[in-house]
Amino acid sequence: MKEKNWQVYKFGGTSLADGTCLERVCELIHQNACSNLIVVVSAMAGVTDSLFKVLQTKNLEPIQVFMNLYQETIEKLIKDPATVRSLEDSFESDIEKIQQIFASLESGQLSHPETSIIIGFGEIWSARLLISLLAQNNDQDPLMREIHELNARKIINVSHGEMGPIVDWNKSQLGLEKEKNKITGILVMGGFLATDLDTNPTTLGRNGSDFSASIIAFLSNAESVTIWTDVDGVMTGDPNQVSGATIISQMSYDEATELAYFGAKVIHPKMMSPLI
Repeated sequence: MKEKNWQVYKFGGTSLADGTCLERVCELIHQNACSNLIVVVSAMAGVTDSLFKVLQTKNLEPIQVFMNLYQETIEKLIKDPATVRSLEDSFESDIEKIQQIFASLESGQLSHPETSIIIGFGEIWSARLLISLLAQNNDQDPLMREIHELNARKIINVSHGEMGPIVDWNKSQLGLEKEKNKITGILVMGGFLATDLDTNPTTLGRNGSDFSASIIAFLSNAESVTIWTDVDGVMTGDPNQVSGATIISQMSYDEATELAYFGAKVIHPKMMSPLI
């Protein structure tokens, strides 16, 4: 992929919260003028928190509201009956997978791979729905780019240390080249997801989709990474707490890294290192 010119977009959960938000995301993607675009998505707002509650309770009650919302969103956005059935069938299969994991428990404790499978479904559901919506509205794309899925778990390989996930860059580069070596257009990938060095499902930790975006940007030699969120940019303070907060028009990589390190929520602490 490094011989092509790529850009990376990342959309957070609040940007994907409902059907209206998803339609706006499609518009933003279609407005992008780059021939090759990788789109990294988080879970829809609140879904990962609900999946963690599913882990705690070992039942589906915490995601029941989302299950209904997801069904309604599919029916609202997707026009082709066959695509609707495919999305619904895939979603039902994922829910059955969660139930099977709980039913097969012997010790009462979930393994790390089982936990990672369950909490990673949110990003998979976002990516799956966005891919279908982009394909449906492809005539609105001036470049008529093809739509494809990138499977993060076949690309991003990590080990886990005391400071969190450590990317195996060689394995990850091979994974990317093997997964989509000759593909161009718009590639949609669930953030947060990864595989450990024993090929087990794992994750990049909470709010790790920003890190996913910077990893895939490095691997694809992307010319830019754009993080779309519910605020207008990096600001002088949290606008929810500081009424006079203003946008910082530009900053160095070092400044952004320091902001992330000291807890600025707009940037994930690990995001900057692959981009420097």
